[in-house]
Amino acid sequence: MDIDDILREVDPNFHAVPQEKRNLQELTRAWIAERSAPELLPWPADGLFERVNDSIKRQIEKVEEMTGDMDPKTNFALIVIQTELERFKYLVRSYLRARISKIDRHTLHYLSADALRSRLSGMELAYATRHQALLHNHYLSSFLSSFPSALQNLNDSAGINMVESPDLESAVFIRLLKDTLVEGRGVDSDGAMDGRESDIVILRWADAKTLVENGSAELLVITIMAAPSPNIVLVTGANQGIGFEIAKKLAAEHKDYHIVMTGRRQEPLEQAVNSLKSQGLPVEALVLDVTSDDSIAAAVSQVTTKHGRLDVLINNAGISEHTFDNTPDIPPRQKWSLILDTNVTSVAMVTDAFIPLMEKSSSQTKRIVMIGSIMGSLSCRVNKGHLCHNDNYTAYCASKTALNMLGLHYTIRFEGDKRWKVNVCCPGYCSTNLNKFQGFNSVESGAVNAVRLATLGEEGETGSYSAKEGLIPW
Repeated sequence: MDIDDILREVDPNFHAVPQEKRNLQELTRAWIAERSAPELLPWPADGLFERVNDSIKRQIEKVEEMTGDMDPKTNFALIVIQTELERFKYLVRSYLRARISKIDRHTLHYLSADALRSRLSGMELAYATRHQALLHNHYLSSFLSSFPSALQNLNDSAGINMVESPDLESAVFIRLLKDTLVEGRGVDSDGAMDGRESDIVILRWADAKTLVENGSAELLVITIMAAPSPNIVLVTGANQGIGFEIAKKLAAEHKDYHIVMTGRRQEPLEQAVNSLKSQGLPVEALVLDVTSDDSIAAAVSQVTTKHGRLDVLINNAGISEHTFDNTPDIPPRQKWSLILDTNVTSVAMVTDAFIPLMEKSSSQTKRIVMIGSIMGSLSCRVNKGHLCHNDNYTAYCASKTALNMLGLHYTIRFEGDKRWKVNVCCPGYCSTNLNKFQGFNSVESGAVNAVRLATLGEEGETGSYSAKEGLIPW
């Protein structure tokens, strides 16, 4: 690239810029300005559209001449010309639509004075005149004819002006093309500033109009992108252990995730949530007793009111035989009932209750993660060489086997929709209150696979049973 190439890119008035490229630059500027200004701008009087139309006609003729030539070089050139042609056509159509939209909204305004009529091209003026005549005749035949003749005039400006005009107080963005004084009217007081070339300023159109018209500034189209909505994640049993680490890891490593941490008791839950909030992590507390239908319904209602949807559900809450170490007199049947109710039935109740909220998610994937255990694997249980072969936690193991079946139930329920990802996760034998801290793995390691499954994309797996080391046989 030499100096001429550079100048062509940065200076639209540089003498070496081809006429066709200057036409494109001028058309683009006119299109941006028309889209940005709240009122109709003057029709280009320098023959821009005549030149653009001639250019489009030449390109169409060139395309017709080249069509059918099988030479690769010709085909490539044809693609380039067609692309450029479509670019011109899009700008012209969009520019004209922007102008026609303004004319349609304020037809009487633009026909009310010679200075305003002069902004329209000949064809636009003819269109506006016919458009207004048709409207007036339609209104006259529909209802105006029943009014006294003095009330039939739609453009009556005696007393209160009935002609609607554009809002000149609308805000616009401008870029200064040279150093200039910028004056603007504020709510409390007016102000002025010394603007520098290339500064971008937001002003009322009424204040910016003079700068644009005298060539001191040009209008810009500024697209303000809304911040993407975070993924809303609900984790049960998140006030301690693996649930807490899952919430912490998700919030720390995925800034676009907002974690709803739930637990049965408010005080320890709020302590856990505040410890993460103090680190600047996006978490909130929600009291939820998974064994209570009323508590589940209240939690759904709160999430609905605050977030309107749920993107990820992590069923982590669970108990084991160790839960009853301090209450040895509880009958075995009651222990079994409580373990199965918490680890299986409650998971089903929570999942069913939150699925309608998950269906409202606009995320590419809706993820359900069930925290299971390798101790629920039938294959590992019957393997005499496996560590789980002689486990004595009968009710807990049975509940985790049932949880695997529950996970498969939801997998099959949504197997026709690739957006749903339902997986069972074994965190490993981690040191938590569930096993009276007898585990030999850290809770941090127990959160690894759950976080992976909670952040699966469209191509992620579903219907899996896995640990961080890999798949587990059912």
